[in-house]
Amino acid sequence: MELKTLWYFLAIAERENITQAAHDLHITQPHLTRQLQALETELGVPLFIRDKKRLTITEEGRYFKQQVRQLFALLQKTKDQVRTLHAGLMGKLYIGAIETLSPLYVPSWIRHFQQAYPKVTYQIWTANSQDVLERLDDGLLDVALIRGTFQDDSRYGVLPLLKEGWICLFPDQGPISSCCPDQPLPLSALENQDLIVPSQRSQQIRALFQKARRDAHILCEFSPLINGIVLAEQGLGVAILPASAEASLGGHRVCVRHLAIDEPSQGCLVWRNDLRQTQIARKFIEMIQAMQSTQE
Repeated sequence: MELKTLWYFLAIAERENITQAAHDLHITQPHLTRQLQALETELGVPLFIRDKKRLTITEEGRYFKQQVRQLFALLQKTKDQVRTLHAGLMGKLYIGAIETLSPLYVPSWIRHFQQAYPKVTYQIWTANSQDVLERLDDGLLDVALIRGTFQDDSRYGVLPLLKEGWICLFPDQGPISSCCPDQPLPLSALENQDLIVPSQRSQQIRALFQKARRDAHILCEFSPLINGIVLAEQGLGVAILPASAEASLGGHRVCVRHLAIDEPSQGCLVWRNDLRQTQIARKFIEMIQAMQSTQE
């Protein structure tokens, strides 16, 4: 299976039309058709369902498309790393981050790193903690800014960054606004409310309510962050988020109250100890470690 064949497959999968894909690739349609047939024969599964006018990608084809995309992304990252090793500290740094923490850290990190290494460029990929960590495990990221703990897992290098509390968001008016105005809001005030929670934090939030011996009525689990903010702004429920999400509320008309929860949410920088780091990644991690040590 050649890389060229995989590239042809991606072109067909994007278009779901061999004629258009052949035009994009500047090759003949019969040649592209033969390449696709040979690939399906090698895999032993159909990648497309054929009718007279178009192709429809199969479930196996969708999975193969996803994996081939990741393969080419990893190949590009590997090429960048090889160039970096040859040329010194220049090349691209691949950063993954969750939405709530990225604005707090990533711009400052890049600003400081650029002062020392102006030839470095950056690619930032934002998603939830699970997706970012999976991308790190696949070798597509150098570092990951996520929530969670990694006790007794030697695969990862971990730098704890912060432990923060929780907030809730709701429209300007309502019964919650007047409840305990001068102190953090107890979970009892949310017991009869429809709750809007991040998908990755759903089980944790349920556990917090159970510990407080309160019922949590979760109306909606959301991702990405903007969905939770807008749902709360529209009065569809009360959104519960880590406190750092407040930095992303610019322009949204919601009330913010801190919650009386004694279990903080932890954010950390993570990298793979068991994979060879590029010189850029090593220097970047060392810089962040030094920045954190001066703040302690």
